[in-house]
Amino acid sequence: RLFEDAHETLLPVAREGEAVRYAGTALRLAEPPPEGKLLLMVRPERVRILRDDAAAEVNRFAATVQDVVYQGDSFLMYARLADGAEVAVRGVIRSATIAALPPPGGTVSLGLEPEDTVLIADSGG
Repeated sequence: RLFEDAHETLLPVAREGEAVRYAGTALRLAEPPPEGKLLLMVRPERVRILRDDAAAEVNRFAATVQDVVYQGDSFLMYARLADGAEVAVRGVIRSATIAALPPPGGTVSLGLEPEDTVLIADSGG
């Protein structure tokens, strides 16, 4: 994976009235969802590793770390969500960040701010 470029992951979501859910959990959105069948677009640079005291408004996803690749001043972490989907997380390396990164096999709580929770139309492709 060292030379792979991490890109967005598209996750299927379910619409229930005005609510949109991923893996049974309602997503907090900054704006109303578009019409039709939707996908949640997860960009590696928008996902962050949450501490236990993270704000309640953040969309939280439990995950298991698959791999961590150090890339100079940044890192790329691959994690598997509870439903088996794999997402990438890109972050800046600081001394506190390195100590907080769980090892492969470890569990982590990932967060996506409502304004970074982007829904796009599922074109079925």
